[in-house]
Amino acid sequence: MTRNIEDMNKPTLRKPKAIDIFCGCGGTTQGLKDAGFSVVAGIEKDPLAVATFRANHKRVKVWDGDICGLTPQKLMEHHGLRRGELDLLAGCPPCQAFSSMRRLNGKRRIHDRASKDLVFEYLRFVEGFHPKVVLIENVPRLSEDYRFDHNK
Repeated sequence: MTRNIEDMNKPTLRKPKAIDIFCGCGGTTQGLKDAGFSVVAGIEKDPLAVATFRANHKRVKVWDGDICGLTPQKLMEHHGLRRGELDLLAGCPPCQAFSSMRRLNGKRRIHDRASKDLVFEYLRFVEGFHPKVVLIENVPRLSEDYRFDHNK
């Protein structure tokens, strides 16, 4: 089969690639798909959320387990990506430890250090992938954490 010269000069459109970290059952993944992204992977630890994600997004590889045991390099190798090639890295780290909403637990503060550290695991993936765009969903109190440099 031969291609005509006009077809060869037309740019081929590809969907921008995205990875959804802390993907849960796949709500953000669905939104990204609806917006025209090709979501190539999700990362989630909760088994029920993983099962739901797999049921809803059969063609997306979900990495089942703790993000702390996974490296950006492993994901890049598996998905054939190099640093700087990923179009969007989306992440919704757990926010309960930062949230000012206390409807269910009154004024009791949540001191879950492990949950707070997951924000920095997300940043580890940002540094590893060096994506074109970063999307992080969290709560306003996140910026008040003592580990962020407020003098810049």
